[in-house]
Amino acid sequence: MKHINFLNYLLLIPFASSILLLTASVASSSDIFLSNYPNPFDSRKTSTSILVKKSNQTDVGIAVKIFDLFGRPVKHLEFFGDTILWDGRDENGHYVAKGGYICVVSVDGGKIVALRKIGVIH
Repeated sequence: MKHINFLNYLLLIPFASSILLLTASVASSSDIFLSNYPNPFDSRKTSTSILVKKSNQTDVGIAVKIFDLFGRPVKHLEFFGDTILWDGRDENGHYVAKGGYICVVSVDGGKIVALRKIGVIH
């Protein structure tokens, strides 16, 4: 079992028979504001709006990757601006199961800048 420290939180993601090791340099919390509403959300009735605000207000490409709690990738979204909707579907167009998901936001070709938990209910 391996331990990863993100923003002073211990994040353990089980993956198959081991623990997924995530390594990243995370920007300071003053650089990025990440939120989503509603949270949790009912994917059968609505979408969740993922808001990413940057302190420097430059228009850079943002990548949002959503993982399940086993570390498996669920959805990959890319956009410019500050808001994108996730309808609770995976890359194949199927609704995800109810439960917790990890939202990983990166900019400029992969530097992880923020993490957030998203809840899906039915």
